[in-house]
Amino acid sequence: MYNPRLVEHQVKDVLHHNLRQCHTLKMNYYSIIFNIICFCFIVLVLGTIFYYKYKGQTNIQERTKKENEKRDYILYNLRKFQNIKNKYITNIPFD
Repeated sequence: MYNPRLVEHQVKDVLHHNLRQCHTLKMNYYSIIFNIICFCFIVLVLGTIFYYKYKGQTNIQERTKKENEKRDYILYNLRKFQNIKNKYITNIPFD
């Protein structure tokens, strides 16, 4: 028995060929966009790593200055708490 065909064989081949071309073109665009995004991401990550490596290193003078500030802050707080403690001790009434 004869099976009816709504589309001719040649038209079907042309459509299939055009759809295949559209798909390859679309995949090429997607791969280009994906590669550009990956490249930008890698450049951004490497840039931040190099920036923090460059800015993260302090010289000896800055390091000693920072250590002195820490030491002064700790000593200031210790003196402050000792003065508060001594103040409470001297205000104790003697009966």
